[in-house]
Amino acid sequence: MPADLLENPTPASNNAPAANTTSQPAATTTQSDGQNTNNAPWWEGVADEYKTVASKFKTPEEALKSYSNLEKHLGADKNDIIRLPKDRTPEAMAEFYKSIGRPENATDYKYTSLEGKEIDEKGLAEWNGQFHEMGLTNEQADKVVGAYDKFITKAKEQAEIEHQQKLASGLQDLKSEWGIAYDAQTNLVKNMIDKLARTPEEAKAIRAEIGTSPNALKLLARAAEQLSGPLELSPTRGTGGNGQLTPGQAKVKMQEIRANPLFMDKTQMQNPIRVALVKQYSELSKVADG
Repeated sequence: MPADLLENPTPASNNAPAANTTSQPAATTTQSDGQNTNNAPWWEGVADEYKTVASKFKTPEEALKSYSNLEKHLGADKNDIIRLPKDRTPEAMAEFYKSIGRPENATDYKYTSLEGKEIDEKGLAEWNGQFHEMGLTNEQADKVVGAYDKFITKAKEQAEIEHQQKLASGLQDLKSEWGIAYDAQTNLVKNMIDKLARTPEEAKAIRAEIGTSPNALKLLARAAEQLSGPLELSPTRGTGGNGQLTPGQAKVKMQEIRANPLFMDKTQMQNPIRVALVKQYSELSKVADG
């Protein structure tokens, strides 16, 4: 073969296929870390309105898995999801509340939780207005009213328990203060009420209202003393002749009177109870010396 052919080869024939010089785009693949092989994030080609959401996921598989889980948790078709109106005017909100079950009017609320109970109609009407304005359904309003009723009932019961405990404690203090004169004082109050009341029924009702209130008893005892004169203690009965006290029993009663702080309090000289105690003590001392 001639040497010049090796140095200067013959150009290719026009019939030989030409090399394809058209450029082709490089294939794009996504790596496990969410980056394309060209180092662009996987969501680079996503529409702009979705990029912010898509960028929260490392891979398309993560995004699809999240959407699938969301559908499971919602458990409802997208058309069944209740949405607040964009334009939240009173008219738009009224339609929205109606769509979720709010009664047509505030007076249409019905409460099964209050059946058989005394109802404050005026107060309940105010509640109804508030419930309707807030868009509550009848079921929601009924639960609120029922819970409030239970709270108030429990609070009243506790208040009554505390009131009775306070009365009992005060009455015990009053018994200690009046001592042996307690029965005489309460009888004095009862007699005064019976005299001033217009009917026996009224007297009974007044005594029931006063009950065992220490302050009421004190006040009425002072009033009775003003109307009836000095307090007279009931004669003390014993086991002696004709039911009279024996000298020994009289001495025991005298000790009880001396144990009463009021009897020993010289600053209470005008106290009607102390005056009655002093008088009884004097009578008992005659029996004890006899």
